[in-house]
Amino acid sequence: MATTVKSWLDVSKQIINPTEAEIILAISMDVQDRSFFVTHGADKISDEARKKADQMVALRANKVPLAYILGVKWFMGRPFLVNQNVLIPRPETELAAELAGKLYYRIIDGKFNSGEQSDIKKPVTIVDVGTGSGCIGLSVALDCANSQVIGLDISKDALTVARINRDKLGVKNIKFYKSDLLSTILHLKIRPEIIVANLPYVDESWEWQSPELQYEPKLALYADKDGLAQIYRLLDQIKRNYFTAKNLEELSESEIQDEIETNYVIIESDMSQQQKIIEYAEKLGFELGLKKDLILGFFYPVDKK
Repeated sequence: MATTVKSWLDVSKQIINPTEAEIILAISMDVQDRSFFVTHGADKISDEARKKADQMVALRANKVPLAYILGVKWFMGRPFLVNQNVLIPRPETELAAELAGKLYYRIIDGKFNSGEQSDIKKPVTIVDVGTGSGCIGLSVALDCANSQVIGLDISKDALTVARINRDKLGVKNIKFYKSDLLSTILHLKIRPEIIVANLPYVDESWEWQSPELQYEPKLALYADKDGLAQIYRLLDQIKRNYFTAKNLEELSESEIQDEIETNYVIIESDMSQQQKIIEYAEKLGFELGLKKDLILGFFYPVDKK
């Protein structure tokens, strides 16, 4: 006996989240809008569509994240391919991409105010560390026309996903490199104006971890030192390789304006970690510019190019 839309949804909504059940059935039946089910409850589901939907419900009941089941996650209004080689983009991470865009336009305004044609034409270099699916770097590249974005990840499998997303979205102003944090761009002698980092920051001992995390890549999730090891390493790299060697206290205000410029680093972390990150960063000489939800924004002094 053929299964109707209503009967399938009635059963599936007892097993998994009701909205997710509707999404799964819509995908299986190639329906564009879930409101279709309101007026088509008596419609029969084909055997092929029902089998596909049943398989996805079984996976979701076993806590496989819906994004992995569907193979897609939306971020900043765009669809990104995801699989178990990359973290699933979170809505809260969009704030990091938005802040990078705002800082990009601040830098662009400064270039125009300088009046130097060479400055105006030169792209703003933005680095996405721990790029994963590429969702941050690709979003920034699309929204910031005069930027050159570089996505870095230690996982070659993650970079494969990022490059597929780049090609699907038709992004031209981004390159991806395999890299342990900033090591590759340091070798290439690239100095970014903006660094965005969504690094591993979960400690394996944390009790609140959701069962879905077991399906996400451990390399992208977990870090030592209460989840702070990779964030501290990144801050150390920036301090060691990019900070000005000048003693700012010995420079006049006019000398600082002539010789020093500001670069930025944006870091996502758990809110419980933020005070430790701020204290560590400030000891190194970073200054806190923004603290909002999971995002910290710091600025730091570099020599003018």
